[in-house]
Amino acid sequence: MYTNEERMNLFNNLLKELRNLKIDGVVQIGSGVNNFKDNFSDIDMMVADKGDVTQRKDEIKEILERMGAVYLKEGIFRENIYLLMPFFDNGLEMDISIMPTNLLSVQSPLWKVVFDVDGHVKTKMDDLNIKFI
Repeated sequence: MYTNEERMNLFNNLLKELRNLKIDGVVQIGSGVNNFKDNFSDIDMMVADKGDVTQRKDEIKEILERMGAVYLKEGIFRENIYLLMPFFDNGLEMDISIMPTNLLSVQSPLWKVVFDVDGHVKTKMDDLNIKFI
């Protein structure tokens, strides 16, 4: 079982690596938005990019493997929207959606932008949130 510190270290290390990829932004979703109230909470996020998301998915997959993912499930929701689900030795799971910035969506009030290179991700999410509400 993982500790909150282990979970936050993996999350922060992944964010650092994603920033190095020069993606547009990252939106954290789910219980992590409220500081992981549950000891068993996974990490959920959306990665947004204006570039080739297939290439980004492959780059993120390599990062997760370097970070120690022992199993990595990969899926596709539709063209240009991918899902990576890495699992780590300590039991932590992540759900990472990778998509073009223009395809970001809001289906919950539990989200926050944790990285945004130029403000476009935050603007898109705020506009979507207004429609969601």
